[in-house]
Amino acid sequence: MKERERDLMRKIMLELLMKGYVHWTDLKKRALGSCFPFATDATFARQMRYLLACGFIEKRSRGVYAITDKGKQYLKILT
Repeated sequence: MKERERDLMRKIMLELLMKGYVHWTDLKKRALGSCFPFATDATFARQMRYLLACGFIEKRSRGVYAITDKGKQYLKILT
């Protein structure tokens, strides 16, 4: 996966999380529904792990995620 595609996938995911707490399944459906050919289950899971590891998102409860302040700054960079 190219860096530009990764950034686009991360941007989509962070924009969805900006709307509030989002459940993993809902986030996955919306991100994969973007109709980009590189948006696959594996890509989604890999990018979620990346965003969590970097502290751009956080797990609020079982399957529920939210964007962090660090994630909001990163989103500004992506746009």
